[in-house]
Amino acid sequence: MTKLVGRVVMLCFFLATKVIWLFLAVKDNKFLRYVVLQYSRYVMASHLIT
Repeated sequence: MTKLVGRVVMLCFFLATKVIWLFLAVKDNKFLRYVVLQYSRYVMASHLIT
């Protein structure tokens, strides 16, 4: 069980760094920023549902 939790935490950390890097990369691009915003909203909504 603790192995699974550790793996999930590592995955979340990895995804968070990816998202931050992506955000920094597209910060000046309004269309990509809009897409990222919509995607993050969708992810948050799916987390709230489950």
